[in-house]
Amino acid sequence: MLQSIINKGFYYAKKGDLKRAQRIFDFIIKTREYTPEVLHASGVILLYYGEFKKALKLLKFNAKNNLYQPSKEIVENIEEIKKYVEDFNKALNEFKMNSFNKVIDLLENYRQRGFLTYDAQKLLTLAYYKQKRIDDCKKLLKEIDEIYPFNDFTKEVYKELNGLYYNAKKFYEKAVVCLLLIVMLGPMYFIGFRNKEVNKPKKIHAYHVNDKFYELLKNYLEGDYCGFEKTKGKTDLRGFNEKELLIFNLIQKQYEQIDLSYFYNQGLKAFRKKDYKRASEYFEIANKIQSDSYLKEHILFFLASSYKYFDKEKAICYYNEYINKYIDGCYRAETLYTLTLISTDKAEAFRYALQIEKEYKDTIYYNSKIKKILREYN
Repeated sequence: MLQSIINKGFYYAKKGDLKRAQRIFDFIIKTREYTPEVLHASGVILLYYGEFKKALKLLKFNAKNNLYQPSKEIVENIEEIKKYVEDFNKALNEFKMNSFNKVIDLLENYRQRGFLTYDAQKLLTLAYYKQKRIDDCKKLLKEIDEIYPFNDFTKEVYKELNGLYYNAKKFYEKAVVCLLLIVMLGPMYFIGFRNKEVNKPKKIHAYHVNDKFYELLKNYLEGDYCGFEKTKGKTDLRGFNEKELLIFNLIQKQYEQIDLSYFYNQGLKAFRKKDYKRASEYFEIANKIQSDSYLKEHILFFLASSYKYFDKEKAICYYNEYINKYIDGCYRAETLYTLTLISTDKAEAFRYALQIEKEYKDTIYYNSKIKKILREYN
């Protein structure tokens, strides 16, 4: 049923976009439509990002229930991984003592075997940089970028290579591996994504998938939440079969857990880029979420302000909602001022201007434009 989505996950994995691949694999696993290859791929991605407990749980299940040999081999190599984690922690301590050559000695062998996790790659990169081995440093940055494109770490180090300072303290705070997890690890060399070698999934029995269902699923998995909202609004769920409805409900449940601040921040980003239509879409989603958050006032104001640039009627509607809902709101003066200027009804504009004269006479909002409207209407 979800073969095309699974294939998309493996496509991202082969490209090195592991974050996006894992998002898809994680969803597929929750739908219980997974194959042993999906479970294994998800497990090794989790290993790479240092989420050993989750990874081993997944790989153990795959080895036991599906008799999947690659997963079994990982589970059976706990001692080797224990040694790796111990060496990584030693390397981290050596780095803190400025013993950069010792860091290189401890980690380079693992690197040659394709055995490094993301944190170890970062640590080794910084050690090479501190030793002024810039060529080795750049090679490692390239290796990281192949697996984890557009990551913040390589951006920061490239800045440092151009003469800017890199704050290694933040790395220390994030890089320490919990020793309690040592006995729960599996070997890194099965990751294989550095060489773009990913097992192809087995074929799953296919049948016709509702186009709207597929579009909703695609929107959600690719993080296009505005598209998800639009498609959902145009979709009659009665057209879904039982399995599609089950999966949709799972998506909807996960979607509802996305924090209000995510949509607000995305809206602000679009607003600052003057992409007002996109901003309005994010603010609309945020505005629909039931919440007592302090952000609700800001969301409503920026929702109105976004519409001001391409749909004045909606802007007026939301601005009015704002002044009625937030009597002492921090944007009240600005909202009244904007309403005065964009209102097509002269009587309404006059009413807003009177409120400004009454409430904000000693502010910048009571200016020549407002006084002119008051004079002309009288």
